[in-house]
Amino acid sequence: MSSKDNQDVELTDFLLGDDSVSQSLQSEKESNVKKTITFKDQPLFINSKDWRDSFMLKAQILTCFFCMVTVGLNDQTVGSLIPTLTKQYSVNQTSISTVFALQFLGYATSALSNEILHKNLGRCGVMTLANCFLLITYVVNAFKPPIFIFIAVYYFTGLGVGLLDSCMNVWLSSLVDHNELMGLLHGFYGIGSVISPPLISHILKWFNDDFKIFYIFLAILAITGGVLSQFFFKSESKLKYEYERACAHDDEEGGQEVTLRTVLRNRTVMSFSAYLFLYIGAEVSIGSWLLSYLMKVKGLDQISASYIVSWFWIGLTVGRILLGFVTKFFKNEYRANLTYSALSLFVYLIYTVFTLSTTNKTAHFKLLTNLIMFIDGIFIGPLFPTSSVTLMKILPPNLHVSAVGIMSSLGGSGAAILPFLVGSITHVTKLEYLP
Repeated sequence: MSSKDNQDVELTDFLLGDDSVSQSLQSEKESNVKKTITFKDQPLFINSKDWRDSFMLKAQILTCFFCMVTVGLNDQTVGSLIPTLTKQYSVNQTSISTVFALQFLGYATSALSNEILHKNLGRCGVMTLANCFLLITYVVNAFKPPIFIFIAVYYFTGLGVGLLDSCMNVWLSSLVDHNELMGLLHGFYGIGSVISPPLISHILKWFNDDFKIFYIFLAILAITGGVLSQFFFKSESKLKYEYERACAHDDEEGGQEVTLRTVLRNRTVMSFSAYLFLYIGAEVSIGSWLLSYLMKVKGLDQISASYIVSWFWIGLTVGRILLGFVTKFFKNEYRANLTYSALSLFVYLIYTVFTLSTTNKTAHFKLLTNLIMFIDGIFIGPLFPTSSVTLMKILPPNLHVSAVGIMSSLGGSGAAILPFLVGSITHVTKLEYLP
């Protein structure tokens, strides 16, 4: 049987519930032995993969959580600022939505450069560099530049977020309790997304629509994330990454070198990328355009609308954290994802019927909107972490960094492309049809 046929059999077995593939990978991953080895005449510290056994590992995990809060804050910034930006720059919402297209170019660049950067900088260097890319956007936009510069620098945001996503997802997926840790990681993304809309709304109110204050705040977070990455991930060097690749290479039958072309031709990776493109795009489109919809169509003020958006992200955060502990009771992550996907679609259909058939003058409109969006967020929340873990269990170890890098970057580009398309479509068809 060919290696391609073997992979198809393993994928089928996993989706049907045969855990033999995942168990063999899991036993390999759940080593909790700390040791120092010599690799290429250099000492190399190999830490435990169980966070209970290592203070440094706990600090690294918390650093990832901190960086993910920054990503969550970042992803809701433009959506929350659209009403202000259109007024201050005298442009329409379609022009502002080109920010998302520039982010897509950054995501695409991160997908193509992820493996090369890991080889030359290690995880420590990649995480530090990613925070520096975010810092470029925040510093430039803190000076309230002309609109074309404001939009153009979001290329660096897409690049930074794409690198952070792929690096942290691969690393956390290799640890003990990866379902729970991945749920928490993306839960902290939700926390950032929860905070962003009301915080921006209050800053605009307190400082007379001066959005530079928020970008200064983001710049401080990016600097802090870079410093923490440099300090706590200093052992995650390019030499250690090379060692891990060598181990994975030795474990693989045939031991062939992994190239970008190999990954891009892998049907499993491309299927997961397409799934995440649609999922993340839908998630961020809701978060980015819901505030404008509630203000312009439903007539709510910015602060009231921002709290409704926050309830969506609160639900998403709760879902990622709590359902990460529920997922292990399913036969596998694939079946858990099917259940969560069906429930999220069902609840959003309820919201669509509700919002198209009522007005903000209806009794309890805000309360019911908050409740429905909160419940929908709960089931949308765990889809990204559980799908990442599913892919990691299916693919051989030597494909992990390249595959998850491609999946996170191309999939994450949905967060740029779909909100841009939504902005373009609603400009033609009117915002009333957003749901």
